Amino acid sequence: MTMNLQHGYGKSRKIDELSATGAISGVILSSGDEDVETLSATVATCRRVGVRTLLDPQTYIYSTSPAGTARHHQSQGIAYGTMHWSQDATRVSQQVRDVAAANAAIGISEVMIAPACKQSTFSDIWTPLSLQFARTAAKDWGGTRTIASVVIEDVAFDDWNSVADWLDVATTLDVRGFYLLVDRGRRDYPSAPWSPLRLENLMRLIYNLSELNEFEVHWGYSDIDGLLGVAAGGTSMAAGWHYSLRQFAISKWQPSDARGGLAAPRVYMPRLWAALRAEGEVGRILETEQPEKLLPKGFIGRFADRPLAEWGRVEAQMLHLDLLGRSAKKLSGMDSVTSRLDAVGASLEGARAHYRQLSRQNVLLPALYQARVESYLEAVEGFRGSESL
Repeated sequence: MTMNLQHGYGKSRKIDELSATGAISGVILSSGDEDVETLSATVATCRRVGVRTLLDPQTYIYSTSPAGTARHHQSQGIAYGTMHWSQDATRVSQQVRDVAAANAAIGISEVMIAPACKQSTFSDIWTPLSLQFARTAAKDWGGTRTIASVVIEDVAFDDWNSVADWLDVATTLDVRGFYLLVDRGRRDYPSAPWSPLRLENLMRLIYNLSELNEFEVHWGYSDIDGLLGVAAGGTSMAAGWHYSLRQFAISKWQPSDARGGLAAPRVYMPRLWAALRAEGEVGRILETEQPEKLLPKGFIGRFADRPLAEWGRVEAQMLHLDLLGRSAKKLSGMDSVTSRLDAVGASLEGARAHYRQLSRQNVLLPALYQARVESYLEAVEGFRGSESL
């Protein structure tokens, strides 16, 4: 696998179109965004176009305070209201059966994502329950059919020793692989630069699980950051059409009075490792001497007879997912982690040079974009040093 499409509401024909280009190899279904009948139809579509489906049961939303809600969980038998770290084995077993039933109701039986709770660190009070969910699911479903869930805050990656201690236990699980969700605590897009140390340790986690212990590792809601996970040996990354499907935040499911406006369409630019606002930011690049060196192939031709202001959200979504999926596929096709890291490192160095060149041309972009590239470079260098790659 290479890139999973992170599913949500309003999918239209995106699955058909992205599978036709080869950009996606799987779809991670949102149990909260569609009812059983619609999810069943989505599974049938995925089978028809030849992409794998996994259902995210999203049970982790019930382990937070305040607890989250999801519109369609009730009809699927997985609306738990609240979850407690001290719940007993009987409760765990019932929830594992509930998740299996929710999968069966929409036509999934081959491989399933186990229920999970959200952890703050790799050694907090929720950690034993998370491991117990994985063990119970593997016992009931069979290890080769079970993907364990790890839903955790990014601060957990401050300390490699605690990650390593968790790995000592996690690698004894009889599971097929791991579904990894990392909550960075914010929902703005693009997200702020990573702490290089946290990203380095996240890459080390992926590498240890995938390359050293031969588990599948699927990093959900990872978007552009996910390319570093693939470079580290991960099985797949994931991104969706809405910005809320490109980064994981548990607050998405919690009560809020906030009212969001329409998201500004963006253009994903692989050479800059960034998704720039179409109006304003991309417009400045179009005014440079050789904009084709930075913009996606064929992009300029789309505006021969229309203004950039007409760049719509659906066009932006499809281009983003197609280009990102192609990048992931190219990386995963390389024969070793070392070659993947070489390619990523060279691409990031190229992005750094492009930002400097734009600055010399007085094309001023938000500092956030270059800062993200610098954090990626530092994380990759730290990862290579720590794992002797």
